[in-house]
Amino acid sequence: MNTKPVENIAENLKIARQKIDDAKSLSGVEDVTLVGITKIRSPEQICDLIEAGCSDIGENRMQEWEEKYPQIIEELKKRDFNGTYTRHLVGHLQSNKAKKALQNFDMIQSVDSLKLAQRLSRIADEEKLPPVKCLIQIKLGDEQTKSGIGKFEFERDFEEFVGLKSIRISGFMLIAPLWAMGEAARPYYNEMHEFYQKFKQIQDDRFEMTSLSMGMSADFDVAVSEGANMVRIGRALFDGFETF
Repeated sequence: MNTKPVENIAENLKIARQKIDDAKSLSGVEDVTLVGITKIRSPEQICDLIEAGCSDIGENRMQEWEEKYPQIIEELKKRDFNGTYTRHLVGHLQSNKAKKALQNFDMIQSVDSLKLAQRLSRIADEEKLPPVKCLIQIKLGDEQTKSGIGKFEFERDFEEFVGLKSIRISGFMLIAPLWAMGEAARPYYNEMHEFYQKFKQIQDDRFEMTSLSMGMSADFDVAVSEGANMVRIGRALFDGFETF
């Protein structure tokens, strides 16, 4: 059931964008993409978000998206929605769902191993799919349960990543340690931005270092102030900023 009317979601979206604009003035970042995270949300709520003007939608689980996406398409048709939106996969991707991810998403933000990147590229080549933009999920800190590639590991395998011809490496994604929220996440965002800048300065037509995705509902403004140009906001858009 849709528990939030579209005008509330639109107001929350407006607040989020104002916070982003305020943070941009501190970092000098020109454009920030706001990805609305739709995990556990109903197709009606997702359509409310899209109608409110959020043109980038992010889902965590492949199976959940497969169930909801046909309903989203039908609901938008009922509403005579003629706009466009970009679909992001932001959650862990199992290798056996790589083909479905390539078919269902415009950007895969959670490429957390060279093996997964190679599988995505191989399938895209076999299926003759256009190269999907991919972000490499970098792991900072020592959380054993968190997916991601360490900085040293990525640098070591850099040539293999960018040599993949059927996906397009387009930047990095970071999930800060669970305990690091708000200002506590700032050192991680700063470290990630420095790592991103290191590769952004490389002139190489095999990849495009254009996206630095970091920051969620509790600290996206901190992330932007440290250089993020893509943020992932879910709970605050649907439930309101007063929940934080």
